[in-house]
Amino acid sequence: SVFPEVITELPSLEELYLNDIIVKIPDSITKLSLLRTFKMEKCQLKKFPWHLCVLSNLKVLSLYDNKIEEIPYDISNLTELEELSFGYNKLQDFPPEFFLLAKLKNLEIEHNLLKSLSRRLGALVELTFLSIIDNHIDLIPDEIWALPKLKEIFYAHY
Repeated sequence: SVFPEVITELPSLEELYLNDIIVKIPDSITKLSLLRTFKMEKCQLKKFPWHLCVLSNLKVLSLYDNKIEEIPYDISNLTELEELSFGYNKLQDFPPEFFLLAKLKNLEIEHNLLKSLSRRLGALVELTFLSIIDNHIDLIPDEIWALPKLKEIFYAHY
């Protein structure tokens, strides 16, 4: 399906949910500067929509159940991000800039192709929830166990 361009003409839009329909989003998404929540789930995305990195007011981003392999370094522009879901994708690693998301509280990266977790996750000191179920992770770095606000961690390797 094609992204309905008319959506980008709604300058006051704060939440946008697109499921099962879109395979690509246009550059014009950057017009939605007040967007706080963006969910694009089960849309067969192969690449992270880099234009989302311009939406600096985003607090919730879900690209759950797509086919994304990489996260762009520009993700660090999302300084207000508190919840991030990349579950059921094809991620193998994170760029160093990812660990600059200082306000991140919930991180869902289950069912990816991660072989390890970076010690840099310890920099995400606001993290309260981490889901890393069904990756290829054998060792969880000590820095993660030392996160001061971490309340829940879901870990299993099938």
